[in-house]
Amino acid sequence: MGAGAKRGLAAAGTVLVAAAVNVATGMLTQEWAAAWWAAVAALVVVGGGLAWWLTVAERPAPPSRVSASGPGSVAASGSVRDARTKVRLLWSTPRERGEPAPADGVTASGAGAIAAGGDIDGARTEVTGEEPTAP
Repeated sequence: MGAGAKRGLAAAGTVLVAAAVNVATGMLTQEWAAAWWAAVAALVVVGGGLAWWLTVAERPAPPSRVSASGPGSVAASGSVRDARTKVRLLWSTPRERGEPAPADGVTASGAGAIAAGGDIDGARTEVTGEEPTAP
């Protein structure tokens, strides 16, 4: 069974649990028995569990491919915190960018590039260039 079918089944389950809670609540208001209190409590817990699972199941999968190309580049499938890169390029160093990133991955291309599948916080990159000295 695929993830979409599981989510659909769980969503249908939450509707059924909600209907059962409605019936149990109606019976509880007519007859104040401990069994109806227990039934309402159990149904609310099951419905809450299904709703929680639906929320967790909706999280996107992490990127399947991570690559960093170029001097001082950083790539991460998760979050990047406080990354520091410092690159000094000579005029003879190629300055072209790498190939574009595929849709399902994270790619940092080029000198000092930083890319992440999650959040980037406190990252700093410095790229400088200088001419080579003449002999």
